[in-house]
Amino acid sequence: MRRRGAPAAVLAVLLVCLAVLLAAAGPACAASAQTPDPGVLYKHADAASGQYAPLDRVTPTAQVVTVGAYWTSITGIDFQADTCYLTVYVWLTWRGDTDPTLALEFANAVEGRQLKKTMAFPEPKLMPDGSKYQEMRVSGLFFQAYDLRMYPLDRQHITLYLEDGGRTLDEVVFIADREQSGINATVDIPGWNIEGLWSQSLAHDYGTTFGDRTAGSAATRFTSLRFIVNIEHDVDYFLWNLMFPLVVVMFTNWLALLLRPNWIDMRTGMPATALLTTVLLQIAYSGDLPELSYLVLMDKIYVMAYAMIIGTLLQVIWGNHRLKQHQLEMTHEVRRLEVTSAVIQFTIFWAVIASLILSR
Repeated sequence: MRRRGAPAAVLAVLLVCLAVLLAAAGPACAASAQTPDPGVLYKHADAASGQYAPLDRVTPTAQVVTVGAYWTSITGIDFQADTCYLTVYVWLTWRGDTDPTLALEFANAVEGRQLKKTMAFPEPKLMPDGSKYQEMRVSGLFFQAYDLRMYPLDRQHITLYLEDGGRTLDEVVFIADREQSGINATVDIPGWNIEGLWSQSLAHDYGTTFGDRTAGSAATRFTSLRFIVNIEHDVDYFLWNLMFPLVVVMFTNWLALLLRPNWIDMRTGMPATALLTTVLLQIAYSGDLPELSYLVLMDKIYVMAYAMIIGTLLQVIWGNHRLKQHQLEMTHEVRRLEVTSAVIQFTIFWAVIASLILSR
């Protein structure tokens, strides 16, 4: 009795694996394709350091400080350390005797002592309208909460986070100078596309008075301001650096299904070699990533590749077994099933890749 259901069973298992992959990748693709809400970019940091909320009102007694940022350099994006190196010109405009630059903090600076701040003027500059102005050049290493779920088709948010460390929200409020803030046209991040600059004024409630029992409830809330540069990985990096080597390996795998069924050694060795090569390719790109508790997008693509290669290997083994039993009468059937399997794998593989690119 011929076991015609064996190849069908292998293909069914393969399709189930791919369905699970698509179901897992779909929501992540949709979430990444949307323009991020700057108010929720720091969920991980918020859980550790307090609660952030969009600034909905300005207390009449608060000093209003207009803060601008002009980005001139973004380098050293490091997924392992969750950092990058920034060079930004920051300026403040205000009215009143209190100088907000004295208590200005760059809250996501990794090491405050290594943060370089160069003031443009020895004393704040008096403007014709009576306001005061100060400018500084800031450069240093800054923490970034990278989300790598969609790597290497990911979007990241490079953030500069400012806060007044001396006065509460009732005393001072930071407002972004959106008209003058921007990114220098010479800023270039190899492998990345710059999408634009966002800003948002926030109220940061620490939930503590830091041990000062004389302070009221308002003493836990401080003004905060975030400038966010949105960047996305260049699709060419995904296609040529990561996908092209994998595609070459996959074609080697599919070719095994197109060879003559009686070329047993070659047909068995090709998917086995493809499996080992795929493991090495995955190790190579994973070296750029930190240890994560979730699969990145490229990992899911490799899961699909593993499923196809293992499916090919099982089908070749099954075909070899059938040929040994009924060499002449089974040759055409084995070849027909294997060609069909190669076409199905090829179609599914490229359909998944196309859907991932189009859903960005």
